[in-house]
Amino acid sequence: MPQGKVVLITGGYDHTIRFWEVQSGSCYRTLQYPDSPINLLRVSPDKRWLAVCGNPHCRLYSNDQATSTHTHQFDGHSTNITGVVFSPDGTA
Repeated sequence: MPQGKVVLITGGYDHTIRFWEVQSGSCYRTLQYPDSPINLLRVSPDKRWLAVCGNPHCRLYSNDQATSTHTHQFDGHSTNITGVVFSPDGTA
């Protein structure tokens, strides 16, 4: 994420995660979540991680990387994932 900037992250039924620079209104990064619509986005307290959840996966992306690949994938649900919480120290 841009240092010192206010960022909004959106995701939805179009399977696309968008990173917006709030002041300018410009989208500066997109990621595809190909498996399902996005049900949930959550940024870790330390702002290093982005959890993206759909059906039936939850994936963890690094906010420090310009890559579009996830670093971790959490499987085991059989339907939509609608909640995820990070611990206060930033771990999932």
